[in-house]
Amino acid sequence: DRQKAFEDMALKLNAMGYNIYIVLNLIDPSFEGDEENEIAVGDAHIASRRYLFIDLDRAQTDQPATDDEMDEVFRVAGAIEREYFFSKGHEPITVNSGNGAHIYLPIDLPNDGVSKLKCQQMLQSLAAKYDTANVKVDQSVYTASRITKVPGCIARKGLEVPDDTGFNERYYRMVSVLE
Repeated sequence: DRQKAFEDMALKLNAMGYNIYIVLNLIDPSFEGDEENEIAVGDAHIASRRYLFIDLDRAQTDQPATDDEMDEVFRVAGAIEREYFFSKGHEPITVNSGNGAHIYLPIDLPNDGVSKLKCQQMLQSLAAKYDTANVKVDQSVYTASRITKVPGCIARKGLEVPDDTGFNERYYRMVSVLE
């Protein structure tokens, strides 16, 4: 019932133009939050780390991506998956984030300082190896309470831009899990 209520509200708010986000890692069941005082989930409220969140962004992120920019992002994501994860027996989840790519690498780590440092170092290592002039590994997403976009919703960032034919060259895309 809770999941259905979340899905219904997420789709309703997304249709109204809002971007919808979730926390990937397991939230401590005792966390109750406080809407009135705007207390949101923080790192201290995460019970354990279920995923390493790898966010591949375009260098220019103030407007929606073109199809060519998305192709370049997914070439880098594919290289990371093939060379770094699949070759080592890992099975990450790849997501079209609407303006880039997310890779969710399943992990099983406690939410502590050592794990935080390991996640930070992994992102730094991936950036050192795979960053290009146009695609960057976001090295700031190592925190346990990091949010990410909800698949099935439209990612809206910046303004859509029509090309010479009147079609949008830079358009909003649906967040979707890829095979």
